[in-house]
Amino acid sequence: MTSTGYYEGQSNLGQPRFVIFGVGRCGTTTLYENIVRHPEISRSRVKEISFFRSQFSRGRQWYEKQIGVGISGEASPQYFTGSKVPGRIKKMYPDVRLIVLMRNPVDGVECSLTMRQRHNFLYSKPQIDISKVALEKLSRTQVGSTDPVLDRYCYEKHMKRWLRAFDQEQILFLQSEHLFENLQEELATVFRHIGVDPVSIETVRARSLLDMDTLSEDVRNRLGEFYAPYNERFYEMGIDWRWE
Repeated sequence: MTSTGYYEGQSNLGQPRFVIFGVGRCGTTTLYENIVRHPEISRSRVKEISFFRSQFSRGRQWYEKQIGVGISGEASPQYFTGSKVPGRIKKMYPDVRLIVLMRNPVDGVECSLTMRQRHNFLYSKPQIDISKVALEKLSRTQVGSTDPVLDRYCYEKHMKRWLRAFDQEQILFLQSEHLFENLQEELATVFRHIGVDPVSIETVRARSLLDMDTLSEDVRNRLGEFYAPYNERFYEMGIDWRWE
């Protein structure tokens, strides 16, 4: 093992103690970078291995070469919506500890569209009106189409797959807003879930997810109405966060 906790050699294989997933821009990077500062936890080769979603054909041996020696894991947000991912993880690592990060769905859509807007700016592409784009996406759902941006924040729909594969006690649900407001407290909860001493660490500065205000109030209200039934069914699973 190197000083950074990476693998060396063909024979050094590890198994994940934890897997972090969630929607994009919800804090998985901040969580992972703080988790691996714990003295008992080692870093994987890369944060997002994406094995169970897009690299599965590489095989189990390849995956275990990416995982750090000892207590280690990975953080791949895209696992959350992958229809085959829960079953694949369950079959290979039935006792793994899962950590899922979620944020207010309306804020999530806002952030996703803002990131697209910034991407267009950086690459000199036409700018978008994110409120207009959000309304177009809502219109498509009203005629029976599924929009990938809106769909990823329909938490109840996706969590049903995970709860069919795993006992709920194996899954730690973290609210992104709370993670960024109470990082040390949330890290202690995560460490206990993983099974290590909940020590206080010198944290990486967290980037706030709550300083965006780019969707019009009307569009935010419409998105809130769209997500309300999904949120209610999600709360009925025992995760009663009550996003406004």
